[in-house]
Amino acid sequence: MRRDDKKINPHFKEEFKYFLEKHLFPLLGIVKKSLTDSLLKVDINEGFVVQIANTIYFSVSGWRLFSLDITGTDGLTEDNIKLANRIIQAYLPISEYKRIGSGRQNSSYPNKTKHKTEYNVYRDSVCSQAIETGISYWIVGDQSSEYIQNFFSILKQWAVKTYEGRRVTMGFILNPDAKSTCICEYGNWLSFMDSDSAAVLTDCIHSVIELDAECNFIRHISASEGDRFDHCSLNHCVPLRFTQIVQTHVVLNKVGIFLLSNGDIALAKNRSICFLRRNLRWLNLSYEAFCNSLKPFFSRYAIQDPDLFRSIFSSILDVSFSHTGGIIALVGPCWTDPEGTHFDHSETLSPYDNLLIDDAEIPSDPHADAEGLNERNKRLLKRKIVQTLVQGRDFQHIERKLRSELMALDGACILDYSGNVYSFGAIIQNDCGASGGGRSSAARKLSAYGMAVKISADGYIELYINREVVYAIK
Repeated sequence: MRRDDKKINPHFKEEFKYFLEKHLFPLLGIVKKSLTDSLLKVDINEGFVVQIANTIYFSVSGWRLFSLDITGTDGLTEDNIKLANRIIQAYLPISEYKRIGSGRQNSSYPNKTKHKTEYNVYRDSVCSQAIETGISYWIVGDQSSEYIQNFFSILKQWAVKTYEGRRVTMGFILNPDAKSTCICEYGNWLSFMDSDSAAVLTDCIHSVIELDAECNFIRHISASEGDRFDHCSLNHCVPLRFTQIVQTHVVLNKVGIFLLSNGDIALAKNRSICFLRRNLRWLNLSYEAFCNSLKPFFSRYAIQDPDLFRSIFSSILDVSFSHTGGIIALVGPCWTDPEGTHFDHSETLSPYDNLLIDDAEIPSDPHADAEGLNERNKRLLKRKIVQTLVQGRDFQHIERKLRSELMALDGACILDYSGNVYSFGAIIQNDCGASGGGRSSAARKLSAYGMAVKISADGYIELYINREVVYAIK
């Protein structure tokens, strides 16, 4: 080892790796990836994050400390690289250890040996603080970032409060390029947000408040301005309920920030929902991250219909944000398991739920009593209603709102690789001894024959392939 190599504090390197893998990667949508150790001297002016060909390098103080192989993915966008650089810039001053030499730079961390649990909680809180500070830099730049950090702090307070017995929703458009003409000597919008009066203004779906970089009021925006709703095209990267506001107003450098009724905070940019703060963590909610996690699956089965991918993702967003819960699965044409053995899906999918067979193929029980016949009629009626609504269309050609409503039926939505609908609301017979909740067990079982996505009623999303979680917003 060269003498220069000793300049990097090994304790800092270990903590930095933890920060990247456990906190930054989920935000950037990097899944199932591990860093490779590196120690290469580079130009001191090189950014903290540099993407070269199929590799991302992470550098500090003129040293490339780690590399990440991104072969088989689309890598990071230029905007995400800027965000990552801002976040690392925010992390370095508050990390526990000095970057160069040895020893600690922040003595506020609890003693790891004596208070391990307290230490881990504090360490994660510092990492989360760096993420949020970096996002604030990314939104408005260095000079105004303090206002945005205070804005997030107040919004997080509202996330756990109620007003008149109900959870509060709020919506904002931050416009770093504007300067308010309504500056008040008594304070800015942050001061107003400290009062209960702020709870009744905006619902984040039909109305938002636009603020400048220092959180001064610019205007109130209503989707029904002029006593009419303006039409706009749907976007597969935006939940249906936010389409009007996001598509119309989250443009150029503007950023949409929405406090949801369950306490989540969603962040939108470039007409897309990109990040979500859930359970104290900022997570990636982008279409690119979802597709990157599925690329090996797409390649393996030569699935190439972009309309189908976009339709599946948009419906996942719609179900997640409506908190109805659901499962959507993509299975092979013969429901073939990984070993190539033909799978008799009648053991998992009831004929009543299989829309791709004729009614005549549904067996009847000649010995059924009145209760059994009544149950059969109920299931046949549900089948007929679903068939009437679907009208034999592929999933990607069913109207988007109807898709999300059908996915909310108790059970699973099952498609083949072309988007043909096997079922909506299929009750899956889970394996004996399966762990986890009913939706998790059903999604895990269906993923053995393709891929499956579980959306829980609280909005969590898990993508399963071959019974393993490969991507999660949780």
